[in-house]
Amino acid sequence: MIWLFIGVAFMAVVTLAALMASRPVTVLYALALVVSLVGINIHIGATIYLSRIMLFLFLLALIVRSAVGRRGGFQLECLSRFISVFPLILLVQLIAVLSSSRVSDGLRIMFIYMNVMAIFITVVIVGTRSEFIIKAIKFYLVTGLVQGVYGLYQVIGGNMGMNWPTYQTFMAGISTANDQSIGGYSYAGSYGLFRAAGFFPADVSHYAGYMAGVLLIAMGLVAHKRRKILPYLVIVAGLMGLLLSLSRSGIAAFILIGIPSLLFVRWRAHLTASHAWRHVTILLSLVIMGSVIMSQFVGDSANIDFPRVFDALSSRFSDVIDPGVSEAGSMEGHIITRLLAIDAWMSSPLFGVGLGVNASHWYSERYQTVWGGAHSHHFDILGQTGLLGACLEWYFMLIVGLYMWHGLKASCRDSEERNILAGILAAYITILLGNFFYYYYLNDFVWFLMGCGVALSRSIIQETRTEAFMKTAISAENPNYAW
Repeated sequence: MIWLFIGVAFMAVVTLAALMASRPVTVLYALALVVSLVGINIHIGATIYLSRIMLFLFLLALIVRSAVGRRGGFQLECLSRFISVFPLILLVQLIAVLSSSRVSDGLRIMFIYMNVMAIFITVVIVGTRSEFIIKAIKFYLVTGLVQGVYGLYQVIGGNMGMNWPTYQTFMAGISTANDQSIGGYSYAGSYGLFRAAGFFPADVSHYAGYMAGVLLIAMGLVAHKRRKILPYLVIVAGLMGLLLSLSRSGIAAFILIGIPSLLFVRWRAHLTASHAWRHVTILLSLVIMGSVIMSQFVGDSANIDFPRVFDALSSRFSDVIDPGVSEAGSMEGHIITRLLAIDAWMSSPLFGVGLGVNASHWYSERYQTVWGGAHSHHFDILGQTGLLGACLEWYFMLIVGLYMWHGLKASCRDSEERNILAGILAAYITILLGNFFYYYYLNDFVWFLMGCGVALSRSIIQETRTEAFMKTAISAENPNYAW
């Protein structure tokens, strides 16, 4: 089995390398398919994810193209305003790490930052045309559909005695990292329920945050093309996956931030007329009702006790409102970790206590306990890299969001690319603000979406400028021409 896996992997690597050398946009499509498949990795001292393999192949393809004298055909416009922040972020992080007692662990986190930055840069320079980005996002949604269906499969398989094969079954004997599941199944013992985790075996909440973004993009597509089947399938599978993940942070981010963000973005961008919104509302209501009916059907046939699922969710959210009310709740502990993050920041306001506290904990004299992370990226960067590091990251997050907004407002057409961009922007806002609930920021899929949003915005802006130039030129030649 191992040699068969290695043989297939080798052939796939050779094929992809050849495709990327002849057509670099292939890396964009490949990343769209694999950035969320974090569970499929190889651990040989360092963890090699599929997305890292794609970046390596892309770099190899660039070297080959350069050796044979072929031009890249990439667009670097607008990229400098973003990547100019990267060296500053890394410099502040390096100072924070070197001044701490956890140098090796901090450097490891910095390496993760460099990897996700490389994904962002790759997507922006390769995504030279809007049709490339649109196609990549559709591949991304296909993977989201697979993730939703697989999450449901995990819950059903768990209730069937955990005898169904998972992807871990086919990777038996291959060393992987961070798999917290039991043979591919995630079980919440305190609630007696199996949870949907998809290809995020180390963190169910990362799966939920990912599904929330996928759902918002699919909903944006439904609003534009109501007869396309893929978005509806993604919404049905995604809703079930999100629900069965039992993740408070992911569900709260989707409901409290995601849906309002999508509605606000589309309203401000004048993307949907009022009569169209009525159609979309009716269709989405039918989809949600269908999901509920399907959930009941699947629940009865697979021994999934959905009332028990809703009881578990009710208990978990009650713990958020009144920490400590549920014996199985954890909100009280999460509040303490955030207070510890603030204490870490106050102990070193400018540079923090250094990255890597998740592996090498920081000790708080004030609270007489250790701090290993705040379950919130924003609190984490404040405590670990201080005000300088946090402000630089927040600045980068802001300019990415503003550039997407600029691209969305650049054109008044109700086009497919603008509707997809609205979904990406809503997903970005959800993940961005959702980082107060949890830490999603260093996931590969987040930086892939950021890159797609920037690249698509650039294409829309360029197309709008070209159209305006052509109109001006034609009007100058023929003043009586009517548009």
